[in-house]
Amino acid sequence: MKWRNGYWQARRVMGAIGFLFVFFLALELGYSEEPEGLKKKIGFQFQPGQIYRYKLEQNTNIVEITRDDPKAAIQTISSVHKLQVVKRWKILEVAANGDATIELSIEKMRMERQIGNDKATIFDSESEAKDSKEETAQLKKMINTKIVVLQVNRSGDFIKLVESKFGSKNRFVTDLPFKLVLSSQELKKDTTWDRKYKITLDPPQGAGESFDATQNYTVLVPTNGLESIQVQTEIKDYPKDANLQIALLPTLQNGTIYFHSQTGRYYGSRLTIEKNIDDYQGPGTKYRYACTLSEDLLDVK
Repeated sequence: MKWRNGYWQARRVMGAIGFLFVFFLALELGYSEEPEGLKKKIGFQFQPGQIYRYKLEQNTNIVEITRDDPKAAIQTISSVHKLQVVKRWKILEVAANGDATIELSIEKMRMERQIGNDKATIFDSESEAKDSKEETAQLKKMINTKIVVLQVNRSGDFIKLVESKFGSKNRFVTDLPFKLVLSSQELKKDTTWDRKYKITLDPPQGAGESFDATQNYTVLVPTNGLESIQVQTEIKDYPKDANLQIALLPTLQNGTIYFHSQTGRYYGSRLTIEKNIDDYQGPGTKYRYACTLSEDLLDVK
């Protein structure tokens, strides 16, 4: 069962940043209409010095119907992971073509994890309780400090990683800072486009295995003055290896993304992942993964 212990260890770290999500109405944040003659083509409208603050909530439930060896009795192990984060994206520089250099920091974080009937393990960056655990110390180092600097283009696509204290460029190719890549088309209902990219599994989730993936976008009916965009993620040639299937689960995000084209801002998302892996440790075993993620724009300074 060593592979599973390694997986939980990986989840503790990956969950701290969050895949990896109640949005504010556009009118509540006080945007203004641009004159018709000054409207820009669809894209993010980054300005140097801006700070975008988002609240992210992620809830993950995992159920394993498993056995330690083929002759052992089936057992059920359940776990619950809850993550709440307030994060900041600061716009450092914007090139003439709209490419932006942005910096990520975490303002506060609360993480709760419970496996089976064990006592829940809780990390709260606002708690003054002393904890000598190494994991707690490492998480505290992530609060109110620069974690990542990277570049994105005005469509929202990842360009390159400039500096990182957590993870390689692969995680930001897979999980975009603002959740979508925009098309040059006007965001009218039923407009569709896609993003093709590669998902690469870094250690400890994998050993550099790479998979072709596509995110399909469809514009839905507007919601409270925001463009609603459905996203569906597909992986070509999904692996048969159960460990790789489990490692890929957090990347299979589907749901709705909210964008305001007049201000060029990502306002939030509602994403879910639900998947069962049957017979992952032999006949009769099952791995069930269910995750909901909500992200909301709090303010822009």
